[in-house]
This record gives sequence, C-alpha cells and structure tokens, in this order.
Amino acid sequence: MIYSTQGFSKDWSQVPLCSTDQPACITGLSTLKPVNLENGKIVFDFDTDGCLASAPVQKQGENYFPNNGLDTSGTLEGQCSYRDQLSKANIIYKEKCTTYQNSIYCGRIFALYTVKDKAVNGSLDFIGHRHDLEHAVVWMKDGKVTHIGVSAHGELINTPANQSPLAKEYGNNAYAVVYHKDGVLTHALRLATSKTSNNIQVVNEVPENPTGKWVLPNVIEIDQVPTNYINTLFSSDYGQATLEIKPSRIINFLNSKKPAEWNNVTFY
Repeated sequence: MIYSTQGFSKDWSQVPLCSTDQPACITGLSTLKPVNLENGKIVFDFDTDGCLASAPVQKQGENYFPNNGLDTSGTLEGQCSYRDQLSKANIIYKEKCTTYQNSIYCGRIFALYTVKDKAVNGSLDFIGHRHDLEHAVVWMKDGKVTHIGVSAHGELINTPANQSPLAKEYGNNAYAVVYHKDGVLTHALRLATSKTSNNIQVVNEVPENPTGKWVLPNVIEIDQVPTNYINTLFSSDYGQATLEIKPSRIINFLNSKKPAEWNNVTFY
C-alpha cells in the first residue's frame, strides 16, 4: 500500500468553528463507553487532507435522524473539517466474544463515520462517495490484546499487538490509528508510524487534528443506546460505505477478517 505519512500542515486557529447547518457538525450522543475499555482501545488522528469524524445519527428531542452526509464536490476536507468538530462526533463501538479451547476471544470494533470520502479535489471525482465508514478492531484473547486491525478499501489489515504503535500518554493499551488519504485512492485507516522504545512500539508522528493529541471521540456502545437510535443507525443508507457492526454483517465480518493465527476460532 502506498500512502503519505501525513497530510498538510494546518493552522487550526484560522479554521472556522462548526455551524449547525453542516452535516459534519451534527451533535451525536454523549459518551456511553463500556466499563472495560481501558484494557484495549483505539485512539485516532486525522490527516488534514480529509474529513474529521462526525456523528452518523443526530438526536433532536426524543427523535433520531440519520446524517445525510455530503456530496463529493469541493476539496478533500471541504465542509467536513471544523475546529471543534471532534467534540460533536461519535465512534460506534461493538464487542463480540467467543470461546475456543477454554480461552475467550473477542473482537472490539470501533466504527468511524465521516460525511464524505474524496479521492481528488473538485467535482471530477469518479471514485469518491457520500459517507465513509472505517473500522478499527482490537483483537483480544483472555483479556489481552493480540492484534490490531485497520480497514482499507474493504480489507482489514491485522498487525500483531507487539508491532502496533502505542500512544503511551494513554497507558499501555491505547493503539494509535490514523484516518488518511491512501495515495491516489480515497481514505482509509492505517497504523501510526512508530519507533522502538524500551522494547515496545510507540507512536512516532505528531497528531494533525485540531486538538494536537491522539483522540477518541465520544464512544457509543451500541448495546447501551435506545432502540430508536439503533433502528436509525442500522436502517440508514450509507451508499458505498458499509457499517460492519450491523447484526446482518458482524458475524461474517469477524470470521472473515480475524487474524490468521485465529484460524480455528469461530464467532457466532
């Protein structure tokens, strides 16, 4: 895979704040994290040549509405990269586990939504699309992280945990993942660049998002949200993008994308 390690430098102080009429800026739910997230999670950065994360569903009173996303006109990051946008975004989370030979195997899926995904600036973008959904997976055996998976154009690239970069400011179980422009293609996830420190892999790049830090936007554990939210999320049409935590997809996703070393493990 060919990719640029970073996007372009940006002075975020000159970037406008969110406006309420922008799909990228709808306010999602407040954080509903699982209690055990600290023993294995993802923290994100977003290169500046693309969108920041947004909320896929908006709450208005007691009602929930899907994010309509954006068409593929304009620049790579146009109307989807505001200074305070990440404070309004959601990461959708689902964990599923199975047992094999007296061990517990789990896949923790972190689904990231953006309102569009472009390959080139301007209107002549023939592979870009409204909506994007990318997935990072923390694979765990008996409560310990074994691999980190990142999605890229329909594939999931799994890397052993001891070769995956840690954001040490968040402890020993926070793995750094970047939403980036993948060469001439659209956007995908990649592991952060890393270096060896005290025999472990740690992050070796500076976050480019507005906070200047590795971030985990408000996490919504799908098992904790209201039924109306779930119905809206699962029934929305994401076009060329796919939400892999849907009940109709998650089992096949986990079984087809699991690490090669888990060949005999089956999720149900």
